[in-house]
Amino acid sequence: MRNELRRIFVEEATRRLAECADLLAIRGRLGPEAIEALFRHLHSIKGMAASLGHGELAEAAHALEDRAAALRKGGLREDPATRDLLRSGIDHLRDLVRRLAGDPPAPRGRAAPAPRPPAGIDPGRLDRLLEIALSVSASFQRLEHRLAGHEDQALLALERSLAEGIRAFRREVFEMRLAPVRWLVPLLARSLERWAAERGLVARLEVRGDAIRADRLVLERLVSPLAHLARNAVVHGLEPPAERRAAGKPEAGLLRLEVSSEGDRLRIVLEDDGRGIPPEVAAEVARGRSLVDILSSPRFSTREEADLLAGRGVGLGAVRADIEALGGTLELRSEPGHGFRAELHLPARLTILDAFLAETGGQRLIVPAGPVAAVLEDSPEDLPELELPGLPGGPACLLLEVPGRRGILRVERVVDRREVIVRPLGPPLASVTPFVGAAFLAEGSLALVLEPARLAPRVPAPA
Repeated sequence: MRNELRRIFVEEATRRLAECADLLAIRGRLGPEAIEALFRHLHSIKGMAASLGHGELAEAAHALEDRAAALRKGGLREDPATRDLLRSGIDHLRDLVRRLAGDPPAPRGRAAPAPRPPAGIDPGRLDRLLEIALSVSASFQRLEHRLAGHEDQALLALERSLAEGIRAFRREVFEMRLAPVRWLVPLLARSLERWAAERGLVARLEVRGDAIRADRLVLERLVSPLAHLARNAVVHGLEPPAERRAAGKPEAGLLRLEVSSEGDRLRIVLEDDGRGIPPEVAAEVARGRSLVDILSSPRFSTREEADLLAGRGVGLGAVRADIEALGGTLELRSEPGHGFRAELHLPARLTILDAFLAETGGQRLIVPAGPVAAVLEDSPEDLPELELPGLPGGPACLLLEVPGRRGILRVERVVDRREVIVRPLGPPLASVTPFVGAAFLAEGSLALVLEPARLAPRVPAPA
């Protein structure tokens, strides 16, 4: 398990450092969004390294975060010298990550190849096998489209036999990628114990539903956001034993992880029985602001000083970005004095999607079937219309339901319902648009995969 956790960290840190390098490679000044993205990545690397006991790497990430903090607050000029300083820091972090993986440092000025994973399942080989399965499946979908209506019974029998074999092959590859959620539990338990000890707290982890299986890539990408949430529970939520006794609570704080499946989606709840959110934040919620928007906004933090665990005010923003990049949603709830709850809804698999194919404005769209409550001919007047940026509406209507709201998406036509193979979009598109992926269709064209939770109500044009 220690080797597996190290492998996950190495791959996640390498991915985030590559994205940092890409941001710093863009010509011109770093804009506010790029600076915030740098913060999220450095904050995540620092937190994961600290939680796994990689002290040197955590300290180096923390130091680089300090420099980025000065840039963010205007105490450090945004100029070529500053960008060179940040690039040098990123290179140093890369070397530390590669040392952790047992690889030699990368030559300066050259992109570092992916680190060699520790012994165990070779994720590269598994991914290549998946690529073959997806390629064969996509090619066969195009063949099926060409053979539609064909009358040669021998050819159609061969098609059915081939279809059965391809489905079995694809199913076996997908099964190889599945792992139980309990795979994450040792990391959370060990981290919770370490963080609580550093704060003079007593804490225990309670887990339910950890036998449920999900795509390994989903689980690996959940390491960082779940670690953030657990760390926030220790730093901001759980009270010292004396304070808990005075409040009539057990001395040991409780962190509960509960996992359930909803069709092809995961529901993950992580909650604590601590002090909850501050009263001033509760007042903001009472005035109508979303708790997710408040707590995940840049610079929000209940701590005045930053250390290796918290205090930058970017933790929940990073959690939200990570979950949305997976095509999921994040809900936050709290009761002052009684605890804090984070609820995640996200796909259990990243590669196959049951969805509706729609067309509007010359663009083909994939709308996940889960949030589609109905396909309507007329739009209900009492529901808001959802906006597709840069694309017109139309006469066909999809009634969408996501946690907390309902709305109507207008398109020119709904073509059909089908199973599609989805490839996730990389940065920056995945974080700044309502689209989270792309799908190759049987007809040979490409369609963007929509995340309904990212759609905002359409603003009426001024009269």
